Amino acid sequence: MSKKSPINVAGFTPLDAKVLVEPDSAKNSSILIPDSSKENYLLPFGTVRAVGPGRWDFGHFQAMDLVVGDRVQVSQWHGQAVELNGQMMICMERAFIIGKIVDAPKGFESIKGGKN
Repeated sequence: MSKKSPINVAGFTPLDAKVLVEPDSAKNSSILIPDSSKENYLLPFGTVRAVGPGRWDFGHFQAMDLVVGDRVQVSQWHGQAVELNGQMMICMERAFIIGKIVDAPKGFESIKGGKN
């Protein structure tokens, strides 16, 4: 996985429980997708670039559990497309993010039984 230089999102702050996610592109993926589809195909993974403060729910404040730089998987790409510095990103509700992607700890055995 290559490190990208940070994208300047200064001046853009998501509101409430919204998250700005930079989607992974199918162009740089090892997943087999027909070349004609790669240009517009978004994988269900991305990197968090900005996070809103959270929201009030039934009298209790629910802070966000994501931070800038987290790798995430989304259930669907719902939200508003935002272009910042020539990069397409999506501002979406936190509810559409189904989990964080973390590196497996050393010695962790995968479901197939092999060691990572």
